[in-house]
Amino acid sequence: MNKIIVFILAFLFFSLSPGIIYGQGEYHVEYEVTGSAEKVNITISTPGGGTEQFSNVRTRWHKDFYFDEGEFLYVAAQNLTKSGEVIVRIYVRSRQVREGRSRGAFVIATCSGRL
Repeated sequence: MNKIIVFILAFLFFSLSPGIIYGQGEYHVEYEVTGSAEKVNITISTPGGGTEQFSNVRTRWHKDFYFDEGEFLYVAAQNLTKSGEVIVRIYVRSRQVREGRSRGAFVIATCSGRL
């Protein structure tokens, strides 16, 4: 019986507390990487202050999350080829808020901001 009560209380706490569970913030954020570079390494910030890395991915890449107000947003992409352009963008609620560009061999494009 006690285990059931603990489970119910934990369930209510996490289901009624926005932003505590990963990805449940109030702002829809999308990271986008495009450009003429064929392959890139990508680093992004995630909700709650974490980071993720993606290696050897093709451009035309995107990933979305839900962040809380005040959280830090960051996306960086490094060109893995000898030529080309890398473009990184951050969208908040479908509106572009930041962009970074870089052109050339092994360059890095970044953009960041705070909600």
